[in-house]
Amino acid sequence: DQVGPTPTRPYVVNMSLGGPANSAFEAAVEALIGTEASPRVAVVVAGGNENVNVNLVAPARVPDAITVGALGNAECANESCTAINFYYDERATYSNYGAGVDLMAPGSNTWSACAASNLLTAVFDGNGEVIGYTQKECSDVTIDGTTYQLTALNGTSMACPHAAGVAALWWEALRAAPIPLSHRQVESRMTVSARTDGFAPGTQTPDRGQ
Repeated sequence: DQVGPTPTRPYVVNMSLGGPANSAFEAAVEALIGTEASPRVAVVVAGGNENVNVNLVAPARVPDAITVGALGNAECANESCTAINFYYDERATYSNYGAGVDLMAPGSNTWSACAASNLLTAVFDGNGEVIGYTQKECSDVTIDGTTYQLTALNGTSMACPHAAGVAALWWEALRAAPIPLSHRQVESRMTVSARTDGFAPGTQTPDRGQ
């Protein structure tokens, strides 16, 4: 409803959600992205947390969506480090993978808003299967003199907003381009400018991280 059928300005839509392949769901996402005649919406989607190929889940497998996998750190067992500044150097154990992943972004132990102390977070085994849940308390975190209620979460839903923010920056940087910018041009600039570091060897996942 916010974007409408003929958007008059660029939009970035963050979809930190997903599920099994679903043709109706995928068609709705494709309609939101638009066509070459009206290509003003960049849709950034979570790759999913099942440790499977993204071609099995929606909306991650929509070709024109910008699909984001999650980065973690091998030294953090089950992505559960307590420090918040560790280096994200490889695909998180739970993150979906494959050629359909456009980018990787930090998704483990990532600060998120927290409204209640009964927040649950999934615990994954080495195969990406959920083996239980843990209760995470909100923490008072002070940033630039302001205190927020936050908690650290794991998942491609945490990685997705990182990439969505980069997409928004590209819209802003290139909005005065002589040729109207399309979602494909935004995605191209994101992938070309991404860093490479051997994030997900052996999974056919493109080596691109934000």
